[in-house]
Amino acid sequence: GHGIDFSATSGGSGGNSEILRDYEEGTFTATMNSSGGNASFNSGGSATGLYVKIGSMVHVQIYFSGANIASAGSGVAVIGGLPFTSNSTLYYTLAITHTTMTVSTVQNGYVQYGNTIFYPIVQNGTGGSALNVGNPRYMMIGGSYPTAF
Repeated sequence: GHGIDFSATSGGSGGNSEILRDYEEGTFTATMNSSGGNASFNSGGSATGLYVKIGSMVHVQIYFSGANIASAGSGVAVIGGLPFTSNSTLYYTLAITHTTMTVSTVQNGYVQYGNTIFYPIVQNGTGGSALNVGNPRYMMIGGSYPTAF
């Protein structure tokens, strides 16, 4: 056969490859808020995210579906609750496939280094966008970032 040989390992521990032993998947709760606080939601202020972690790389998918934003609060949209703390030295980007949760168009954003927070960034800009009051509101986010090495 031409299959992949998973029998080779480091340290002579037998059976499973190092990569497969360092694999984890699960769910987490992502929370939407405003950087200045005081945002309020009648519903949908949190979402169940999915993650796969291979080695130090974390792959996430988040979908806020049908949120009812009662008050935007102050500041810009911020998403908390990422499943692992980001590497402490660099920023990393995640993509936003569509959103009606922010006033301005946002297509990506950054995971704050050394934290579990994601900030959506205004298209062609460097700053964030305020939350958009109303119902229903949506946002889909996906991408990868490394944990502390």
